[in-house]
Amino acid sequence: MEPQNLEINPTENLRAISLWLDNYDDVFSDFDPRPFSERAISDDFLVEAKKMFRENSKGRFELRLLIPQAVRNPKDESLVSTRLRRYFKVLEQEERKKIAQETRRGLLLTGLGFFLLVMAVFLFRLELASLWADFLLVLMEPAGWFTTWFGMDKLFYDVPEGKKNHVFTHKMAEAVISFVSY
Repeated sequence: MEPQNLEINPTENLRAISLWLDNYDDVFSDFDPRPFSERAISDDFLVEAKKMFRENSKGRFELRLLIPQAVRNPKDESLVSTRLRRYFKVLEQEERKKIAQETRRGLLLTGLGFFLLVMAVFLFRLELASLWADFLLVLMEPAGWFTTWFGMDKLFYDVPEGKKNHVFTHKMAEAVISFVSY
């Protein structure tokens, strides 16, 4: 499977992601013996499609699969097309859930971290001369900082990365899938 350049299809105003396939099996995992309608999508196929997508991710897409004329089969093409579309729709829903989950987790951790820091300040201001108070202060201050930064890391790094993946899966779920002979 070799990637080809990202092109603009002037007649339909779609950006084409063209991938060369030796046969339909190149779309699917080599380790999955199930039929096309159930098989897992190949990691190599996904990496190449994502690489081509990242070069220019604006607009609508056509996923153009170039396959030798001798091995083309309309029935298999229909199954492959249906399987790819279903796969990307499921993945898009999972990415959407993951973004919401990471956002909630990031906000919760950031809030918890701020709470721990505020509690540490109050504990410090009470000036309790107790081993337990000192222990709690020593424990709460770094825990507050760590939790705050970890929550912000989720919000500022994990969520945007998830959004990039969501855009890819959404555009691939909506892409026109075509098979072209070479």
